[in-house]
Amino acid sequence: MGARLGVTGAGARAALAAFAFRGPAAGGGGGGGGGGAGAGAGASRARGMGAAGRARAAGGGGAPGGVGAEDGAAAALSGLTVAALKVELQARGLATAGRKADLVARLAEAKAGPGTAPAGMGAREEVPKRKREPEDGALGGGGRGGSSGAELQAKADRIRVELQQLYPEGSRPIPLDHGSRFQFLCAVVLSAQSTDKKVNQISPALFAAGPTPAAMAALGEGRIRELIREIGLAPSKAKYLANLSEALVREHGGEVPGTFEDLEKLSGVGHKTASVVMSQAFGVPAFPVDTHIHRLAARWGLSDGSSVVRTEADLKRLFPESSWNALHLQIIFYGREHGKANQKPPWPGPICAWAGLDDPPGTTPAKKRAKAQKSAKAGGKGARRKL
Repeated sequence: MGARLGVTGAGARAALAAFAFRGPAAGGGGGGGGGGAGAGAGASRARGMGAAGRARAAGGGGAPGGVGAEDGAAAALSGLTVAALKVELQARGLATAGRKADLVARLAEAKAGPGTAPAGMGAREEVPKRKREPEDGALGGGGRGGSSGAELQAKADRIRVELQQLYPEGSRPIPLDHGSRFQFLCAVVLSAQSTDKKVNQISPALFAAGPTPAAMAALGEGRIRELIREIGLAPSKAKYLANLSEALVREHGGEVPGTFEDLEKLSGVGHKTASVVMSQAFGVPAFPVDTHIHRLAARWGLSDGSSVVRTEADLKRLFPESSWNALHLQIIFYGREHGKANQKPPWPGPICAWAGLDDPPGTTPAKKRAKAQKSAKAGGKGARRKL
C-alpha cells in the first residue's frame, strides 16, 4: 500500500498525530490540561527523526493536550506513504508500529467511515468515502473462479468456437414450429414455463384455426383456451394471444412489429420474448436468456447467476454481437444435451468438462438458499472474524 495519507482538517491531523506518535507507555498521549506535557511529548518524539521530525516539531506550542505539536507533526505525516510511516514509527521503537501505521492509513482513506475511528484517536472528522473498486475477477468487470479479464475472454472465445463446431450455425431449425412471424410470436408466448416439445404438440391445431392475427382474434379467448388447454398456464396464455392478436390488427395492420418497443407493448410479451422474436424472426442481434443459458453461463463462470438481466449483460460483453443470435440457439442445444439442472461435478459434456466451475453459483431460488445456508454454516460457530 503505497498511497499517500491525504488527510484534511486540523482536527483529523491532530488525531492522526496523537495516535501515531503515542508510544506504548504514553497512555492518553497528552489529553487534558495545558500544552506542556502533550506538546513536549509530541515534540520530543518528533526530534531524532531527521527532517521529517523537525517538520513535525515545528507545530509545537501551547495548544491544549499537545494538539499544536501534533498538528504540526501531522502536517508532515500526511505527506508520507504508509511504508515510510512504518519506518518512522519503528525507528521510535514502537512495538505496534505496523498496526498503528495500518490504522492511520485506514482512517486517512476513510475506510473506517465517519465516527468509527479506533478508540484513543481523539477528535474525528468526517472524510469522503472512497468508491470501492471492482476486484480482479469480479463480474461486471471480469469472471468467477479467479479468472482475470483476459483469461475469461479467452475462455469465452474457446466456448464460442467449440459451440460452433458442435452446432454449426443454421444446421438445426429453430426448436419452435411455425409458418410465419406471427405464429412464431405465438409459439414463443406459449413456451413460457413450458417445453418446446409441448408447444409443438398443441400449436398445429391452434395455427390451423387461427393462422393470422385476424383469424386468431376472431377465435376469441375461450376458443383459444380450449385449443391450448393441455399446456401450462393455458388461461393466461389464451388471454395473451387473443389480446395481442387484436392489437396487431388494430395498431400494426396485422403485421408483427420489428422493434423491441412495439413488441414489448403487446400482451404477454416481455423483454425475453421480444428478444427471441427480434433475433430469430428479424435477424436483429439480441441475446435472450432462457433457463439453459442462465444455468450454463453460471456453470462456466461467465456470469454470477444473480439474475437473467446480469447474465444477458455479461454474455453480450464477452461475445461479439455478430455471434449473439447463433449462440442463443447453440447454448440451448448444448444445455438440452449436456447441461441438465440436476448434474454435479465432474461435469459431463465436452465443454462443461473443462469450463465448468467446481462450485458454480446458484441460479434458482432454491439453489441460492442452499448456498447461503452452506456459507452461513461455514462462517458460523467458532469462526474468527477477520479484521
